[in-house]
Amino acid sequence: MDVTEQFISPEFQDYYSLTCDSLIQNIFTELFWTICPGDTFYYNGNALTVGGLYQDIYPLSSGADSIVTLNLDVLVPIEAYGSEDLCNGDTLMISGNSITQPGFYDIHLDTTNCSTILHLTVYEVTIDTSIVNMGTSLHSPAHEVLFQWFDCNTNLPVPGAVQSDFTPASIGFYRVRLTTIQGCEAFSDCYLVLPTATYAPLNEIQWQIFPNPAHDVLYVSTESQTAQDGQLEVSDMLGHVLLKQTISKGSSNNFIELSSLPVGIFLITIQDDKGTSSTRLFTKI
Repeated sequence: MDVTEQFISPEFQDYYSLTCDSLIQNIFTELFWTICPGDTFYYNGNALTVGGLYQDIYPLSSGADSIVTLNLDVLVPIEAYGSEDLCNGDTLMISGNSITQPGFYDIHLDTTNCSTILHLTVYEVTIDTSIVNMGTSLHSPAHEVLFQWFDCNTNLPVPGAVQSDFTPASIGFYRVRLTTIQGCEAFSDCYLVLPTATYAPLNEIQWQIFPNPAHDVLYVSTESQTAQDGQLEVSDMLGHVLLKQTISKGSSNNFIELSSLPVGIFLITIQDDKGTSSTRLFTKI
């Protein structure tokens, strides 16, 4: 490139030319890259694991240089701490991780952002399902839970039975469902309860059987104790009597061994000297 400058002064005037070579500009390129701790970034044949500025110079045919600067940043881990409650048998899903056991876990919350690690403590929610059976009533010693008592024969909730103490209106097997403030649920075992005895003629009392279907034993319970002797009869669907068992006066709960019966559907009735009660169907499995 030729540069010409003109100088003028009051005393004289002169002209001259200043000539220099053409100016060639270098090309500068800046790159930015971020990696997670422990990762490796491969650049220009080099394995980089430490953050910093890395510069390479590439000569060009024009005489200029291409200068490339890499800004490599290694993220500093951000640590967070938290806790979760785990119900028995449940699964916690956190950032794609399935957690089924209590314990301590280190979790990357976002797979696209390696800088956040959650140190998670998982606590198992335990529920006291023990029951105090006082014969005519049941008591649950569990604390900080909601109660709902169930009839084990029907598997239906007993209306209004939502306290820790439960006295049923009729004989039967009962259990309680316990619900914690975290929403965890657990059931107690079934327990036989015999309410305060009242006597009634056999043909006037209400009765039920459970469980149904049954396997080895079928329980027969009545609302009140019997005022006279009676008899249980089990027959097949053709009316053939297969089993007989005496109900003693004053009893309100009886059971029949079913081991001698084949799998199928059967009828059971209660009889006394004044007649026959209604018939119930049950299934042997």
